[in-house]
Amino acid sequence: MGSDKGKVYFIYSLLVLSYFFSLFFRVSASVALPLIQAEWGLSAGIIGFISSMYFYTYALMQPACGVLNDTYSPMKVVAIGLVIAGIGSLIFGLAANTAALITGRLLMGIGLSPILSGLLVYQGSRFPPERYAFFSGLSMMIGNMGAVFSAAPLSAALGLWGRAGVFCAICITTVLVSVLLLVFGGRTPQEKTGRSLGREIFSRFVRAAGVLRVSRELKIVVLMWMVSFGAIMAYQGLWAVSWFAAVYPGLKHWASAAATVVSIGVMTGNFAGGFICRNAASRHHVIRRSLFAVFFLWIGLILSFYLVLPMGATVLVSFLLGACSGIAFTQFTAAVHEIAPEGQGGAVFGVSNCIIFLCIILYQWGSGILIGAFQRHTGNGFTAAFSIICATLLIPCAAAFRMRPIERVTLREPAVSGGKKQP
Repeated sequence: MGSDKGKVYFIYSLLVLSYFFSLFFRVSASVALPLIQAEWGLSAGIIGFISSMYFYTYALMQPACGVLNDTYSPMKVVAIGLVIAGIGSLIFGLAANTAALITGRLLMGIGLSPILSGLLVYQGSRFPPERYAFFSGLSMMIGNMGAVFSAAPLSAALGLWGRAGVFCAICITTVLVSVLLLVFGGRTPQEKTGRSLGREIFSRFVRAAGVLRVSRELKIVVLMWMVSFGAIMAYQGLWAVSWFAAVYPGLKHWASAAATVVSIGVMTGNFAGGFICRNAASRHHVIRRSLFAVFFLWIGLILSFYLVLPMGATVLVSFLLGACSGIAFTQFTAAVHEIAPEGQGGAVFGVSNCIIFLCIILYQWGSGILIGAFQRHTGNGFTAAFSIICATLLIPCAAAFRMRPIERVTLREPAVSGGKKQP
């Protein structure tokens, strides 16, 4: 029994490590791409477009990946994904033109797309339901260390070993983790064989979309998640370093370290969020309050940059914004799990996450266009662009007032006999 429990935690740790790489690759664009922009003379719009390539494939793969993790072993699905992501990392590291950068980001998005849903499916099947929020917070906290390491530490590594050396080393590491998952993963209760994969994906996708259609709370959660996550990813994942460098030119060498703090905040909030609420009955209250806190902290961050407050003050607000966002994200994850019908958590999460990441694409792409446009006219494109981004948070804040207690959705499935539906 002890051996089995140890194996469960070992596999869980490998999946969390995989999620670490997912966040690392996602946020690494905020450090690697500005360096390429300066070296190659690319526009802000092109940089935003290259970064968003990760999110295009990641988003579009979510429904299928959620179904695959529900139906087959999450360890095998994640292991295959890590190999694809490693190839993308290799191409990105050796890229000598824009097309190669785009290809690398696309493959990273495809390869890393099953990781979070696989991790959530695994922890949902292996740990008690009342501990789901705790393990979600723990998983996100450790995973978000990838975002932390993709800021200042990645910047230092790029300076020492160059883009090719760093991303080739990451490629090797992800492949090693993939091998461990395949060796120790084995079969799980989720794994089923002898089914038509295409039919299974379509059937579960339809059921997951049905959950989103009938659950008002799930629609509100997805709206909150996609806008708040889109906003923070435009900042944390792409423009934080450049914004700090533009506002504090005399402290430009501290820009990467300052930008890292928002990732530390998200990580801290993820972990704290696992302790704040352990039941569905009161989760909607926690979600509402954390979302309002995120909105007002966005206003505080924009004012800190606009008024050029001491860098320490701006860093503190950035940390608090990340922390409240992290709390909200942990609660969103738990809410989706509590709404999804039994055995369909991966599919429902996949459909929801697809919508969320399509919104992130819009924010990544749109933020670059807004910054470039305002930069030409005002010279302070970041403040103006993120003021517009902040204003979009008013929409989910208004929807929060309509949110009710979380309840699990139950969908009726027709009985089947001889391939025909029975009355």
